[in-house]
Amino acid sequence: MALPKLVTPEFKTTIPSTGQEIVYRPFLVKEEKLLYMALEANDERDAFDAIRNILKSCILNDVDVDQFTTYDLEFLFLKLRSKSVGETVSVGIRHRDSECTHVTNVDVDLESIEIVRDERHENTLVLTDSGIGIKLKDPVAVGLTKLKTGEDDVSTILKAIYECAECIFDSEEVYNDFTYEEFLTWADTMNHTHLEKILKFFETLPKLSHTVKYKCEACGETEEVKIEGLQNFFT
Repeated sequence: MALPKLVTPEFKTTIPSTGQEIVYRPFLVKEEKLLYMALEANDERDAFDAIRNILKSCILNDVDVDQFTTYDLEFLFLKLRSKSVGETVSVGIRHRDSECTHVTNVDVDLESIEIVRDERHENTLVLTDSGIGIKLKDPVAVGLTKLKTGEDDVSTILKAIYECAECIFDSEEVYNDFTYEEFLTWADTMNHTHLEKILKFFETLPKLSHTVKYKCEACGETEEVKIEGLQNFFT
C-alpha cells in the first residue's frame, strides 16, 4: 500500500551578495541527521560540506552554491534552519568583563538576524599615489576552505588575496590574467601600509550580526552583547 505523500512548503528569500530571489524548502529529517553528525564530529570542514550540500538540495532554483560568499552561505543556512527546526534558537551568553562567569541562555529570533554591511568596505583599492591598485571580489566560501591549514599566516593571506583578485591596475592598464607566481612577485613589492589596506577589505566584509540585551540570571546585571558569525548562533 502506498503511503500518503508529505507536502513540503516552499519559501522565498534573496541571496545577500547578488539580491537574486530564490525559492527554498526546509531541510528534511535525512538531511538534518547529516548536519548534526557533522556538527557532533566538531570538524569545521565536515560541517561546511554538510551545510553546502543541504543548501544544494533545498534551494529549488538553478544556482551555483559553490559561488556563494561566506555570508551568503551563513545567511541562507540560517533561513533554512528557521523554517526547518524553529524560528528561535537558545544561545548561551557570558559577561564580557565581569567577575560573574554564569552563562545565561537567551532565546534569539532567527528571523530578526540580518547581514550587516560596513560602510568602510571597499572593493577597489588604490594603493599608491601613482594609481596602482587592486580590485577584489568578496570571497566565496568554497575558495576559503581550499586554503591549506598549517601554512604560515603570510602564505594563507596571500592565497586569500589571490583568490579574491579580479584585477590589478595602474593609471594606464588593467591586468586580469596573471598566475599565482606572477601575483606573488607583485605582492613582494607591497609595503606594510599596502597590505593593511587590503586586509581591511577582509575585516569589513558583510557578516551576520545581532545585538542581544539580556539580564544575567545569577547577578542580575543587564548587558548588551553582539553575536556575530554562524557558529556563535549555535553555541
